[in-house]
Amino acid sequence: MARAAFQSHLLRVAITALVTCGLMACAAEINRKPVEFTALRPGDSTGICTFAKEVTVTPAMGYPRTFAAGSKWQLIGRVPAGEVYRPASGVLTVESAQVHEAGLVIWQSKITGFYLLVERSFFPLDPAVAVQLVQGVK
Repeated sequence: MARAAFQSHLLRVAITALVTCGLMACAAEINRKPVEFTALRPGDSTGICTFAKEVTVTPAMGYPRTFAAGSKWQLIGRVPAGEVYRPASGVLTVESAQVHEAGLVIWQSKITGFYLLVERSFFPLDPAVAVQLVQGVK
C-alpha cells in the first residue's frame, strides 16, 4: 500500500514538472502600444526601396528576424515612430506567443520597431537597428 502511494506521489510530481516546463517554453506576448497610423494618400511617394545590406533585428520579446540584402520594401504609411514599410512581395510576421502581421517602422535609417497591422499597435525595438536603404528601386 505504501508503494502505491509513493508511485502516485511521484506521478503527480512528474506531471507538475512537465506542465511547468511546458509553460516556461512558451514565448511571452510582445509589449505593444496602440498608435495612430496614417496611410499614404493618393499622390504620396509610394516607391519601393531595398536594403543595401543584410540586417538582423532581435526584439526583446519574440524571435530574431533577418532581412536579406536586396529585399524590397513598399512604403505604406506613417506612425509617430517613423515610416511603415511592407515587403514588396510576401508578408512580414512577428512571432511571440502569437503571430502578428507587421510592417517595419523606419526612422532616420534605423528600424525602430514593427507596426502590427491588425492590432494597430507599435512594437518597439530597443535599441533601434541601423539599416542602409536604397531608394527608388523599381
